[in-house]
Amino acid sequence: DVDNHVIFAATRIASVRSGASTNRVLYYYRTRLGSVVATTTRTAAGTQVGARYRYSPYGKLEAKENDTPDSRSELGYTDALSLTGDLVYLKARVYDAGLKRFIQADSVDRLRYAYVWGDPANLSDPTGLMAIDFGLAKMVAGSFGSREGESARATEAQQALAAREDQNQSLETQAKMEQADQSNSGLAQEIANWFGTTFIQPIADLGARLASPRVDAAQDPASLVTQGNARAAEVGAELAQKTAEVADVAALASGVAGGVVKVGTNVAANYAKGKAAEKVVERALAAEGVEVVGKQVTAVTSFGRRVWDFVVRKAEGLMAVEVKSGGAQRTAGQVVKDAEAASTGARLVGENAGRLRNSTQVIETEVRRVP
Repeated sequence: DVDNHVIFAATRIASVRSGASTNRVLYYYRTRLGSVVATTTRTAAGTQVGARYRYSPYGKLEAKENDTPDSRSELGYTDALSLTGDLVYLKARVYDAGLKRFIQADSVDRLRYAYVWGDPANLSDPTGLMAIDFGLAKMVAGSFGSREGESARATEAQQALAAREDQNQSLETQAKMEQADQSNSGLAQEIANWFGTTFIQPIADLGARLASPRVDAAQDPASLVTQGNARAAEVGAELAQKTAEVADVAALASGVAGGVVKVGTNVAANYAKGKAAEKVVERALAAEGVEVVGKQVTAVTSFGRRVWDFVVRKAEGLMAVEVKSGGAQRTAGQVVKDAEAASTGARLVGENAGRLRNSTQVIETEVRRVP
């Protein structure tokens, strides 16, 4: 028996099997990211419910039902070909969904084995060459139907991704210029930026940490369970604290934008104290003759995004500077991300990174405290 596949918009929508033993049509049902989660079959006897599949966020097959030879899908997580065990064929490389890592190294990215920069809920990697958003992934998946010309097509996809990022950056710059014409917009925008980097992004990072725990696969399973429970409790406490502060900060930003600060006086005081501490450290760096490469620089790690107050260049190389005022300490999430940046590197993104934008750098973090 032979399966003939029906392709529409670079996606297999059905497989028709004809032969001496059976005649059936297999239909595929997918999630937003393209993972096949169900099938149905149609035979001479009618249409029947087929197989059911459930995956972890990183693609490990957690459950399957009615997975018979007639209803089985060879395509699985993110519409990729399922191999033995937890292995997934992503064309240029093979991905291990159990380890949440590629089994071959990337020849360009310093995060050589990381999968989609730690964000499997929004990104996919249909070619094994780069993480892209779902819409662009469908376009790239279609262009990689054969291996011939794969390198040139990868370059085209990278150029398309860069063009989209540049367009987004231009729109962001234009929006900032328009806001600058409003009398109160400067402070409002500054508080809004601080709100995002101090509260919203850390919450997203915490969620990513819960979804992608970094563990040693060789460790004892009981030890992994203990570590996982401890980590969940720690991250849950952080998340609850951050979430409790969001309402006040959001109201503060809204009040400033409208010309009246309504609530959030404690948050405003903390914000002012933090900005004053950054000014003190900036003057100290200048007095030391240290070159400031960028301020409020965003770095991407496999644990999520990290925003440093300064990135500086010293004689020994690049270094991140984190400013803490009073008795403030780095969060557990910041410590983990800083450790990875110092060991395997982090990718610098955004206009604040300047000439280092989109480069991967190994950077240690120096914490400077201001009373």
